[in-house]
Amino acid sequence: MSADPEPEALSVPHEPPIPLRAWWQTGATSVPAVLIVPALGTPARVYDRLARALHARGFHVVVTELRGTGASEALASRNQDWGYLDLVDGELASTYQHVQHRIGAAVPMVWLGHSLGGHLALLHQRRHRARQPADILLAASGAPYFAHYSLGTRAGLLALSAMMHASHALLGYFAGHRLGFGGRQPRTLMRQWLRFAWRGALPEAVMRGPADGDPPQPETAACRAALSMIDDHWAPRPATAHLCAAFDTEPVIDALDQLEDGARPDHFSWLRQPSTAAAWVHAQLGS
Repeated sequence: MSADPEPEALSVPHEPPIPLRAWWQTGATSVPAVLIVPALGTPARVYDRLARALHARGFHVVVTELRGTGASEALASRNQDWGYLDLVDGELASTYQHVQHRIGAAVPMVWLGHSLGGHLALLHQRRHRARQPADILLAASGAPYFAHYSLGTRAGLLALSAMMHASHALLGYFAGHRLGFGGRQPRTLMRQWLRFAWRGALPEAVMRGPADGDPPQPETAACRAALSMIDDHWAPRPATAHLCAAFDTEPVIDALDQLEDGARPDHFSWLRQPSTAAAWVHAQLGS
C-alpha cells in the first residue's frame, strides 16, 4: 500500500455532474466505506489528508464535492440557485448510490459530516430511508444557532447577515468568496442557513419528511457519535448537541482538545493534522 496514495477522480452523472475523490481498498469486500461530506464552501481536496489517514486505517473513503464548490461545474448566480434539499437529494443521494453500486450493497457505509456536511448527512438519513448508510458521524458540526455563540461571534454573525442580504439583493447570490466566509453560495441555501442561525431550526419545508412520502421516523436520523473541537467557535459542543436534538438523536459527543503538535483544534485546523480524528473514526466503527 502506498504511504501517500492518490485519489481516483470520478464524475457521477447528474445535473450538474458530481465530482468525487475516492480511495479504494484493493481486494477488500467488507470493509466500511466512509463518505465525507464537506463544510460550506470547502473543496473536496481539502479533505485529502483526512481521507488518506482513514484509508491507511483500512477504510474505503469517498469525498463528495458540493455543488458550486471546488471542481463542481455549477456556479451560484441569480439564475442558478439551490438549497439544502437539492444537495441532499442530488449530491448525497447520487454519491451514495454510486458508491453502493461500486462496492456492493452489503458493504457498510457511514457519512462523516463536517459542519454543513453534518446537516446534509442527517437530512439524507431522514429523507432516504431505503438507502440508509450504517451510521452517521459528525466532526466539527453543529446548529449555527446564535445563542450558542460568544458575543464576538454573535456580532460577526449579525454583520454576516447584513452582508448576505445585501449580496442577495445586488447580485442574486452570496459573494462569500469576496467576503471571506463560505465561498460563492446560492441565495436559497444561505437563507435557509440564516434561518437556522437566528431561529435555531431549519425551515419546515426542509425538515418535513422523507422523499418517499412516508412519515419521518426519528430513528432514521440516528447519529452514532460526534467529535467537538475545543476551540471551535462555529460549532461548539452545545451547538453539536442542538443539531443532534433537532434530528431526535442523542449521540455521544467526544472532545478533541489537542492536535499532534499540541495546538488546540478549531473548525478547520484539525483537517491539517487529521491523525487523531481518523483514530476516533476507527474507534467508533470498531474496525
